[in-house]
Formats: sequence, C-alpha cells, structure tokens
Amino acid sequence: MSRQQLLALVVASEADPALRRHLQACSNWEQWLDQVNALGYAITRLDLNQAAREARMAEFLSGSTLEPIRSLR
Repeated sequence: MSRQQLLALVVASEADPALRRHLQACSNWEQWLDQVNALGYAITRLDLNQAAREARMAEFLSGSTLEPIRSLR
C-alpha cells in the first residue's frame, strides 16, 4: 500500500469540494476505487482494509485501560 497515496487523496478531497462530491457520488467501493485509480492514486481494496485495521487498532490502544497496552501508546 501506498499510505502516502491514501493521505494525498484525503488532503486533495479536503481541499477540493468538487473532488469530494465526485467521490461521494460513487455507488459502491469498486466504483470509488476505479475513480480514485483513474485520478492517478494507486490505492487498492487491500490498502483500504489495512487502513481500517490500523484505525481500529489505534482506537483500541488509545482507549485501553490495561497497563501493558497503555504503555504501547
């Protein structure tokens, strides 16, 4: 995955309301990925799954009350 590609897309969509609307108009993930790839972002379904797993793990770690896990922050 290119985390940089995903972050670049987030920055671009935050800065460009037309791009954001264009991507929001996609009816499913396959169409969204096709549009993102056509725009030149090298992002795959696996990239999105990895980013989601990382976000869930970060959320878990930040809310953990177990000392061994809290120390990982």
